Amino acid sequence: MAVELLDFGPLSIFLSGMRYADLKKIAASYGIPSRDGPHLIKSWIRSISALRNACAHHTRVWNRPLIDRPPCPIWVHCLTSII
Repeated sequence: MAVELLDFGPLSIFLSGMRYADLKKIAASYGIPSRDGPHLIKSWIRSISALRNACAHHTRVWNRPLIDRPPCPIWVHCLTSII
């Protein structure tokens, strides 16, 4: 319940310190396959945190590559080849 109060930065740090088995359970609760779930959760939260910080500090976010670009889940069709 206390995790609901965390910002994305502390949440990212919290997730990076969690055990792999616990991250697999969290990934499973969101419907993410367990083989790549922990890595996906950590990388996406880290990327959302960086994007949120850029927006909060009025940094330009268009035409700018993401520093921490998260991998696209295998089961989701990504549009990166089109863009």
